[in-house]
Amino acid sequence: MRPTMSWALAAADDECGYSEPVRRTDYLFPETWDRDGLKARGFEGFVPLVGLDARSVPKEHGIYMVLLPDASLQHTFTLDNPVKRARLKKYSIEELDRRWVADTPVLYIGKAMGKEGLRDRLKPFSKRSSSHSGGRAIWQLQNTDALLACWIETPGYRADQVEDDLIDQFKTAHGQTPFANVRERGLH
Repeated sequence: MRPTMSWALAAADDECGYSEPVRRTDYLFPETWDRDGLKARGFEGFVPLVGLDARSVPKEHGIYMVLLPDASLQHTFTLDNPVKRARLKKYSIEELDRRWVADTPVLYIGKAMGKEGLRDRLKPFSKRSSSHSGGRAIWQLQNTDALLACWIETPGYRADQVEDDLIDQFKTAHGQTPFANVRERGLH
């Protein structure tokens, strides 16, 4: 079922000159950026990310998120990062602290548009693979075994546009992009 929404798709300036982010789709946003809000919008899974059985993940295009099991969990960073890739540097503890978003379990919002969609994207991510550079700050958390993955298929929508809209909405709600998203509006 394709979600509908009456929200304007273009930027609208208010009398103070503030401009809402330009919408690319009419895809519904979660009411709240937590497990209940995501489930209410149709996200599925909520399974451990590390060791994820890829056969349980759909092959369709869509959006996935990496979450803390509980937003109130204490976070601890490490300088180690198991994702070893020459062009990708590790983040400093100061940078990780600066990027941290309090009061939300959402750590990362990603898109899956490959041949096998969500399955292709989550499988290497769940193995801490070097072939998945997006969200690499996640692996500098000490409690990665507790992280959860959830997803939603996006038939009739371009997953990259839905991802951009969701990141914009998250930023509107929390004042910054999710912790491990290091890009804005399709730019790395």
